[in-house]
Amino acid sequence: MRQRSEKDKSEIKLSERANRILEAVVRGYIETGVPVGSRTAVRKYGIELSPASVRNEMADLTELGFLKQTHVSSGREPTEKGIHYYLEHIADIGELSPEKKAQVEAMYPKEADDYRGVVRASSRVLASLTRYTGVVWSPGINVLPLRRIEFVKLPHHRIMAVLVSSGGWFQTSVFEWHERISSEALNRCADFLNERFEGMTLLKVRQKIIEQMKAEKAEYDRMLDRAFQLMNSALKPAGVEDEVFIDGQANLVESTEFADVEKMKTLFKAFEEKGFIVNLLSKALEGDDIRVLLSSEEKISTMPGLALILAGYGDIRDVRGTLGVIGPIRMDYPSVIPLVKYTAYYVSSLLSS
Repeated sequence: MRQRSEKDKSEIKLSERANRILEAVVRGYIETGVPVGSRTAVRKYGIELSPASVRNEMADLTELGFLKQTHVSSGREPTEKGIHYYLEHIADIGELSPEKKAQVEAMYPKEADDYRGVVRASSRVLASLTRYTGVVWSPGINVLPLRRIEFVKLPHHRIMAVLVSSGGWFQTSVFEWHERISSEALNRCADFLNERFEGMTLLKVRQKIIEQMKAEKAEYDRMLDRAFQLMNSALKPAGVEDEVFIDGQANLVESTEFADVEKMKTLFKAFEEKGFIVNLLSKALEGDDIRVLLSSEEKISTMPGLALILAGYGDIRDVRGTLGVIGPIRMDYPSVIPLVKYTAYYVSSLLSS
């Protein structure tokens, strides 16, 4: 599920009995937000041991770092290490039900058949269906494969360039041209560029154009030089920046973990820092299809008490961004993980159609 470190790989494997007790504590904490005692574990989660035996196991799990006890007389809460272990080795993370899949698909507006429309809808879909905060990172047009370019001659020595990428995203730009040029010549240049650059990301096209323009002009005839100059002019304004969409921030206010006003201020301030959020969301591109990040992990310590469930969308060769859910550390992982995974799959299918 998540990318595992060397420390994770050498992690101790718990006994079946310890697994059941850890599962009871994690489930109880997710459901109630309060520490789980030995009697609750026996009574509510069907552990066929005496409360005294459960207490002994809980003490061992605490010593190993999977549980913690905030007060001497209280029950136990899972640590982040315990939650990760639960997700890796114990939790039953299934597929999303057909009914939930249909619900996801129905929430995408029928008219939003363009790249940005689909991506923008995703944060709202995730926030609505989870009651947590939905987040989406879109790296922008520069990372999308070019489908075609068109040039249109305008009055007063101006040219309009239309860059069309996969998923229906397009970018237009108007620039002045230094010489008279016919529509037929513009079409020939566009055909040449489309043949050469179709399927490349605009980032790659930029690099190629710069390389070509640095080469000796004598290597190219007038049409080639003109085509590269036109493409270079077209690309100058074509750089839609990374976009981050966040919906459902208010959902976190309802969590007991964020009842503290200062903690909420810290959290909302973090949401406003685009670079910080992009840094977080880009982590989903580093490993497996689903990543679970908890708040004490590197670079997210300023968002205490939070968990992020993230997935990349796109395809294996062309991952275009990240979507996911931010919620309290005791969020309902078995239901949220399949939802995030399927939403990423569905968005990918819409963008590739």
